[in-house]
Formats: sequence, C-alpha cells, structure tokens
Amino acid sequence: MSAPASPPPSAYVLAFASVYLVWGSTYLAIRIGVGSIPPFALAATRFLLAGGLLLAFLRWRGAAWPSLRQWRDAFLSGCFLLLGGNGLVT
Repeated sequence: MSAPASPPPSAYVLAFASVYLVWGSTYLAIRIGVGSIPPFALAATRFLLAGGLLLAFLRWRGAAWPSLRQWRDAFLSGCFLLLGGNGLVT
C-alpha cells in the first residue's frame, strides 16, 4: 500500500492565505459593522450566515439533515461562542 500523495506547495499557500484573509477580515468587519449595527446583532448575523452557507454546502454534497440532538448541540455551542467569544470581542 502506498502513502497518500501530499498536496502541492501551492495548496498550503492557498490554505494559509484563506485563513489569513477570513480571520483577518473578521476584525475589520467588526470595526466597520459596529458603527451601524448593535454588536450582538452583528455577530449573530455573521453566525447565521456562516451556518446557513455551511448547511447548504453539506446538503449539496449529500450530507444528511442534522438530527435534533445535533441541532441542540450546535445551538448550545453557538450560544457560548456568540456570547463568550465573538460577541464580547465585537
């Protein structure tokens, strides 16, 4: 059995650039957004948009609809992330 092929160096550069742009733009979006949108509403909108996009992408790829328990767990972790992590930064 052979080892899996490693990705080309350009894949690492693209992955790093994606993280750099997405993570870095978070704080720019917060700085601009809080001037016109309440902080927790801004963070909640970002979470709903990101979650909706991820759900749509997974459904498009054929993933099953989340179970009630998965919805509950996602809701709880989302609340903690929104209130504790991203919400307080915003």
